Amino acid sequence: MLHLTLGKDFPLYEQVKLNPMLSERNALNSPNFSIPPANISAPTTVARIAGTQGDLLAGSARNVQAGAVISW
Repeated sequence: MLHLTLGKDFPLYEQVKLNPMLSERNALNSPNFSIPPANISAPTTVARIAGTQGDLLAGSARNVQAGAVISW
């Protein structure tokens, strides 16, 4: 997975800065497959990947976030 963050400081006044930023998680949109089941009592589902993980922190789909910080 590739995470990217772009930001730049812009001076507004003597000691005041604006920092806009754009952050992107899973920039290449690569899938994070779920763990296959290992229950041998159901042989049709053993070691068969049924989907991807839906947790945002685990990196499901691409996620873009924009924000800005004013510091003084």
